[in-house]
Amino acid sequence: MRLAKFSLLASAIGFAGFGLVLFIAPQLMESAGVGILDPAGRIEIRAFYGGIELGLAMFFIIALKNNWILPGLTVQIATNGFIVFMRLAALFMDNFQGNPTIYWSLAAEMSLLVLGVVAICLYKKKH
Repeated sequence: MRLAKFSLLASAIGFAGFGLVLFIAPQLMESAGVGILDPAGRIEIRAFYGGIELGLAMFFIIALKNNWILPGLTVQIATNGFIVFMRLAALFMDNFQGNPTIYWSLAAEMSLLVLGVVAICLYKKKH
């Protein structure tokens, strides 16, 4: 149970941190190769990336507080799993020409994915 709760907390912190950073400084997406051409681009980064990241963080906090361990871990695994899958597919499609930000992001996302998978496996064994 402790690993499961740690996993959800780590996801909440990771998503909240990323969401807040992108809301405050959307130009940081440029380090991942995403150019912002005008104020509308900044608005989009703040709204979509900031919003979805903070929404997921909120869900993980609610899951922790309400002891929704399996739903929380399932969302953690599904979200990070699809991000990792799509990032790897995109890297493959572009001949693995990602920059360091892309690879650091992949490492973080893969870490949360593996943590979630291990946590859910251990949790299910005990329950």
